[in-house]
Amino acid sequence: MGRQNHLFTLSLMVAVVAVQLTLSKPFQKGQDCDHERCKLPDCRCWNDGNPPGNSSQPPLMVMLSFEYAFTEGNVDNYLTLFDGIVNPNGCKGKGTFFVQKLNSETKALKKIIEGKHELAVNSANGIIPNNVQEWKDSIKSVLDRLEEVGVPGKKIKGIRSPQLFCGGNDQFKAMQEMGLLYDSSNVNVQQSAAGNLLWPYTLDNITDTPPCSIGKNINESFPGIWEIPVPVLDVTGFQCPTPSGCPFANTSDTVFALFYKAFQDHLSGKMEPFTIDIDSMWVTKAFARTGTKSFLEVLGAVYPNVYLVSMSDALSWIQNPDMDMDKFGCDKEELKLKELKNSLLVKSEKVVRNFG
Repeated sequence: MGRQNHLFTLSLMVAVVAVQLTLSKPFQKGQDCDHERCKLPDCRCWNDGNPPGNSSQPPLMVMLSFEYAFTEGNVDNYLTLFDGIVNPNGCKGKGTFFVQKLNSETKALKKIIEGKHELAVNSANGIIPNNVQEWKDSIKSVLDRLEEVGVPGKKIKGIRSPQLFCGGNDQFKAMQEMGLLYDSSNVNVQQSAAGNLLWPYTLDNITDTPPCSIGKNINESFPGIWEIPVPVLDVTGFQCPTPSGCPFANTSDTVFALFYKAFQDHLSGKMEPFTIDIDSMWVTKAFARTGTKSFLEVLGAVYPNVYLVSMSDALSWIQNPDMDMDKFGCDKEELKLKELKNSLLVKSEKVVRNFG
């Protein structure tokens, strides 16, 4: 009965989100932001449509993200999506898991950690906080839970609010006090197609920044805090923030087409990072898992400059776009292995030269 109630609540949430999206206000690119003062690594204007840095071929970063409670019963449905997915530099694809404290199980969280994925904050119990103190308490409860499974609070960088409901000034004040770097809750119906997608930006200058379609908008600036927007998926004119809300994505083929069309919009634009929000209903469906996995496999097989990375890794590249791509998105163990392989390669080449 508990699971049925949970699924009913999620279904209702998806329906409400779809309705709210139709009420969102459009935004226009080109509004003023002081580009001379707002510089990387700690500031980026929301209307700076150009990729960071000087590269003529920036990576297209795909960020697969999940939220709510992670249990032994559902965690493998998420993690199997990454099986066999390898980025162009040889490191494994990774995602971001926004944790709800209530019902998240230790063994499931440790599986996510073992996969080298990013853990971030969702909420204490799935309920939207009402003020700064409630936001702080909610964030702290998740940080404390993650500390219990071996992840220090200082390593937790991001938050996605419950039900993709933007928490306004209260949420961002709490984020600042709790030391979080980024939010990924802003859904806007205008962010759905090539030419209107956005790179992540900071909230130093909030004049004319894209409003949230769901929840409360901020009216104060929060210097150095990043927003990683959630683009809306578009299926034959029906827009939805999560694939579960797209009624026409009901076979593995239509699921693949849903993601691939959205990906092409990013690829044909200015390589804006592609945030995908996967909710717990989605991974219960075999056709949804198959279509999603097929999409990820095609990215790895066909596109030499596409990386499946966590949100914190994506932000690291945005803040430092001249980084060594051979190390991008790699964990310490992967880097050690790469160094060992390179060392052995150098030694073998010397042996060949000596006996040549």
